[in-house]
Amino acid sequence: MKYDQKEQMIFERYRNYKIRDGHEICDRREKYIYDDTLLIRTFSRGGFERSKTFKTYNEKGQVIKFELYEFNWKYREDVPHRGVVGLADYEWRRTWELMWDCTFEYDRRGNKVLYEIKKVRRNECDRYTWTYDEKNRVVESREYFTIPNFPDHLLWTEEYNYSEGGYQMLQTKYDHECNPRHLKTLNYEYSPRVIAKVKTNSSGQILEKTVMEENGKIYYRETTEYNSDGLIWKTKRYDSNNILEMTHFYKYSYRKP
Repeated sequence: MKYDQKEQMIFERYRNYKIRDGHEICDRREKYIYDDTLLIRTFSRGGFERSKTFKTYNEKGQVIKFELYEFNWKYREDVPHRGVVGLADYEWRRTWELMWDCTFEYDRRGNKVLYEIKKVRRNECDRYTWTYDEKNRVVESREYFTIPNFPDHLLWTEEYNYSEGGYQMLQTKYDHECNPRHLKTLNYEYSPRVIAKVKTNSSGQILEKTVMEENGKIYYRETTEYNSDGLIWKTKRYDSNNILEMTHFYKYSYRKP
């Protein structure tokens, strides 16, 4: 990590860490750009120079725009389309191509209410919306999918109910006609409603999360432990048979002033 004279982080790099169950090793660099002390933009580039992202922030420090570029070969426009695509069908040099163009919107209280992902190459769009109660807690979230001539197809909804010591989330999925899938009788159309039961501490931090079907069939359970500073130091994940399958430990380095 690198800092400027105002103690603001301007560069950090992640190397040799694993994601996707340990099957991929990543190398990523992040660059931060400020207007005086206001973070206005970040630039990220992945390993092997295959992708880069840009984030733009508003005056409140909230992300309002996200762009993903990939270093791709583009199809040549001067050759006829064929059944089998080969190297001759692509331009000789690769160029940076905008893949995702994402925007965010917030309400007057600073809550995120819209996240829209425009997938440029496919001419598709994913849209997420959130509504909140008077305590700024999410009460419902939705995902919509849009393609030409098929706008705003509702994919799923998530409803939240809060109680002392935690909350419960109920997810309902929908078919192409916006009918609930858990009411379908055919196997290929049916999808059960999913419940997430979450226990929290007095600070609102998650202690335990259990994800299951509405009939009680458990998918997995996760527990989280915190250190004396309130930071996560250990998480455990158990499978559907309550067998421990993964443990993560967290270590923090505190930079002296």
